[in-house]
Amino acid sequence: MRIKLSKGAFLSTLIIASLMVPAISLLSVSPSFAAPEGLTPRAPIYIEGNDDFTPANGVVGGSGTEDDPYIIENWDISAENDKGIFIRSTTAHFIVRNCYVHDGMAGGHYGIYFIDVRNGKIDNVTSDNNNSGIRLWYSSNNIMDNNTYLNNYWGILLDSSSGNILSNNTCSNNHYGILQYFEHSINNTLSNNLVENNHYGIRISESDKNTLDNNIVKNSNEYGIYIYSANNNLVTNNIVGNNIHHGIYVHLGSSNNLISNNTVENNGIGIRLLEAYNNLVSNNLVENNQLYGVNCWYSDNNLILNNLVGNSYDGIRLADSYNNLVSYNIMENNGNGIRLESSGNFIYHNNFVNNEDQAHDDGSNYWDNDYPSGGNYWSDYIGADADGDNIGDAPYSIPGDNNQDRYPLMNPTVPGVIPSEEAPQAPTRWPLITGIAGVIVIICVVAFYMRRR
Repeated sequence: MRIKLSKGAFLSTLIIASLMVPAISLLSVSPSFAAPEGLTPRAPIYIEGNDDFTPANGVVGGSGTEDDPYIIENWDISAENDKGIFIRSTTAHFIVRNCYVHDGMAGGHYGIYFIDVRNGKIDNVTSDNNNSGIRLWYSSNNIMDNNTYLNNYWGILLDSSSGNILSNNTCSNNHYGILQYFEHSINNTLSNNLVENNHYGIRISESDKNTLDNNIVKNSNEYGIYIYSANNNLVTNNIVGNNIHHGIYVHLGSSNNLISNNTVENNGIGIRLLEAYNNLVSNNLVENNQLYGVNCWYSDNNLILNNLVGNSYDGIRLADSYNNLVSYNIMENNGNGIRLESSGNFIYHNNFVNNEDQAHDDGSNYWDNDYPSGGNYWSDYIGADADGDNIGDAPYSIPGDNNQDRYPLMNPTVPGVIPSEEAPQAPTRWPLITGIAGVIVIICVVAFYMRRR
């Protein structure tokens, strides 16, 4: 087991004004899932069209306007023989709240199923042991808030549905916690959800321009967050931990995604890009992942900026990947700080601190940004700086294939705005990242340490 070394001397060089980032424990207590009390048993609800919002279909109040939505509440519904709540082709405003929908799994029935529904809200509903806790198909402008989906095949399933808000939900012990797929599932917001103890956590598949913010995704048997053939998504401020295979996985042609300000700990692989292009991975705390902290494989033109990557077998690994920029990161206490099995990448202005092997490069890559911009800080560099320009007088040799950091830095770097001439050409083509990268990289490295305290 690797022992963490003292960072006091190292931190003293980095103390500057910084954004405070709150820490959220991965060991939060799971909620209790007792069936709600005080509900009235009734048959499944079937509503097709606005005219079906009637007392016979479970409506207990409201007129269907935005200010006075229809109310469906306080029902205990078994989905054993049919879909629990089925609503189709409606535009009226309504709320389903304080209901318990259960036991549709054996019959393959959904707990709640919306088809072509607008303006609905699901609030404080428990959907338990169904084929899907809730499925939205071609439905938009709906809100799912403060619900519990457990023991379903799909906890929440968004199918060709856009503009929906999923917040403050608990998805637990499902096969898929949250699954969103097909190219028309765009502009959905997933925030403040607890997704735990599922086989798969959150999957965004063939769906663009979605926001995943401030979710806790943990204890998945496979991955925490999986972005598959999806573009222009924001994955920010999430806690992703204790997932067996991947914490955050960006795969198969996914591009222009922003993976930023996440805490990714205790996974098999922290953040992985496989056949993914033009993504920005920045300002993440990536620690204690078993194999790799950040891994790029067959992935080109990505920016990996301002991350703290520690206590993994390889902190950062690039394999068969080209024209990536790795800058302003801290790699500390890893087996290898960075391992390159690729060529044509740019690695400079990083801090390599107390790794067993600071770096290994089997390809031909760029380890500095010429003089006087310089290369990287190496905690084991023993060269002198006779002229006091903060650049070592002798190069730092990179084991592997005769690569060198020609201008090693004498002091650790702190984040700063990267001049446009320093970056590879690819970022100028990124519609999502334009205007974002400069803001992100100015956030101080000290924030990472403060998050861990």
